[in-house]
Amino acid sequence: MSSEGGPDRRSRGRQELTVLGFAVALFCAFLGVYGGRLLSLPWWGQALFIAGAVGAFFGAVAVMTTGGSGVWAKVKIVLAQVVGVVKWSWPGIVGAAVVISGVVLVPPLVTANGECGKPVDLRVVTDAENVAPLAAAAQRYVTEKSEHGCRRVTVDVAGDAPTDEVKNGFARGWTSPGIDLNDGDCTSLPARATLLGSQPDVWIPADRTVAEGVRQYSEGGGTCSAKQNPLRAKADLDIGGSVGTSPVVVGVFGDADRQDLAGDQGRQSLTALLHVFSADQVLNSVARPSPDTSDSALLATPVLHQALRSGWAGGDREPVEKILDQSRISAGDAASMLCAFRDDDAAGKNPPGDVAVIVPEDLLARYDHGDVLGTGCRSGPPSQKWRLFPYYTADLPALDHPFVHVRWPGEDTARRDEAVAAFRKWLDGGELAREGLRTVSGKLAAGNGVVRSLRDGHVVPDAMPPHHLRGDAGCVGSLQEVKDCYADARPAYPLSLLVDVSGSMANPVTKGGPRLGRAQDLALRIVGDVRPTAPTSLFLFSAVTRPETGPIASSGNEATRPDVQAAIQRAVTNGRDLALTTAIEQAAGRLHRGKQTLVVLTDGQAAATNRDGAAQARGLAGRLRADKPGLRLLIVPTGPGDCGAEPVASIAATFGPGSCIGRPQAAVEDLVSLVMADVFWG
Repeated sequence: MSSEGGPDRRSRGRQELTVLGFAVALFCAFLGVYGGRLLSLPWWGQALFIAGAVGAFFGAVAVMTTGGSGVWAKVKIVLAQVVGVVKWSWPGIVGAAVVISGVVLVPPLVTANGECGKPVDLRVVTDAENVAPLAAAAQRYVTEKSEHGCRRVTVDVAGDAPTDEVKNGFARGWTSPGIDLNDGDCTSLPARATLLGSQPDVWIPADRTVAEGVRQYSEGGGTCSAKQNPLRAKADLDIGGSVGTSPVVVGVFGDADRQDLAGDQGRQSLTALLHVFSADQVLNSVARPSPDTSDSALLATPVLHQALRSGWAGGDREPVEKILDQSRISAGDAASMLCAFRDDDAAGKNPPGDVAVIVPEDLLARYDHGDVLGTGCRSGPPSQKWRLFPYYTADLPALDHPFVHVRWPGEDTARRDEAVAAFRKWLDGGELAREGLRTVSGKLAAGNGVVRSLRDGHVVPDAMPPHHLRGDAGCVGSLQEVKDCYADARPAYPLSLLVDVSGSMANPVTKGGPRLGRAQDLALRIVGDVRPTAPTSLFLFSAVTRPETGPIASSGNEATRPDVQAAIQRAVTNGRDLALTTAIEQAAGRLHRGKQTLVVLTDGQAAATNRDGAAQARGLAGRLRADKPGLRLLIVPTGPGDCGAEPVASIAATFGPGSCIGRPQAAVEDLVSLVMADVFWG
């Protein structure tokens, strides 16, 4: 009896096992495709994977349950059994196909009816001068990739911090300066940490020189894992190719637009160009954004030093740097500089016609074209007298904007990698040409209408090929060499900060966060821009925290600078106001004699706290001139008050013109640029 039903039962058992194996294999294949890295494969790749997984399982089951000898004999039996299984199991196969089709096709249909899935959120950082064009391109990308009214991806473009902050951010979990970490202990965590923003997936700096310098610094850090210490988790920076180039140009206003004086556009040196403009008394000075916050200005500085020493200043780089810092035009970056031009134009002012500005070509073209340059900046083309005309040289840098894929430990997924790769591929199609960038080889693309519009009666070269940085030997080999030469050209005068921490500093600025937060941001940037060897000290003042007890932190070298930055970040409001004249006198009493600057960051004070403030200010000024003749006082209001509010106005008046920089509504980078020019040369 057992012999009569045995083979049939064994056959049915094999069939049942095969069907079960088919179901398990199909389920595992589905999870593998839609839950892991295989999601990035095209549809035919996913289908082949599923077919391969199912076929492999069929083969394994058949081989294990089939008698006979020899591989080919088993293969024939396997094929025969597969055909047999298909004959009696086709309803199940059809049912499985329907289920899979429903899983794959139904969600898009549901999405089309108003329920959207969660898009991939890409976070992109770039230099401040490239935010507007990249944001415009990213908006087009998001629109093109949307389906049925739903976004598949979002791209958030933000401006990065100064290079020193960026390199530390990539090496330390994207945290801001001053984070107190023990480099020898992976388990140490600070009591408080502030991020530079969301950790980026993509970084597009101004130039490969910047990208390579930052990566070299980041890779030289410690080896703590993200699990041990998330604040010391290093980013993996995969530096790709350029997404577009832009030469740095000399921009002049209409009164100085003398093409008859220029040589062959794009082939002459900056030295030759400036020489003829100066000799013919067309230009008297050159302005550039702050190299502390503008990478294009930093990379152009070695060439500027070389050119201006030839006839303008002579000798060392320090007098050249003084000329550049004391220009009538000062801004944190080129976009801010051009935005200020638009404001002056709207106010009916006249341009400084004898000043040349050093800016990237694409930004100058966007300015003339009337395009968006930044948040809060006016748009629209300038009046004819405020229009800028570009002059090209062979040695000013050509920015190549490399695409850097940033991977953070624990954040790197297949879906995010695919989204980054897709965005990169889209940019490689020349999309940034519409925003003013040239091709990777430096050619002027047909679709670059922004730059082509500059050809209205002016010479614009068809090609400006990228090249290595040029300038003095020892100043252009790497990012660090560029920064060192720039820093060495500025004096190492002592700097002290006196920061208001009274209760009113917890109140918000007219637009933005608390006044203390703005003061901390300013203080961090100022400390970061001082030469590392310059003595630096920090005082806090309120009725509770008095400067007479001494500085909260001090530094005299690069190793101890983070101590000052950490103390700035730890500052909190406490107590009522301490009279401003009292706070200044107490802090000054703790300083040594000699040339130095005391920067006061405050939101101002009520008259009741400074009774007879004018008389107190005169007395204070007299005592400090006698005791500290080399001391320079500089008050920087954090807002909402300005230099015209008392008691700041009376104090500034007694210490002389320029003792207060009263632009509380200005961008932090622009204020810092003004402060540092005063610190070094005021």
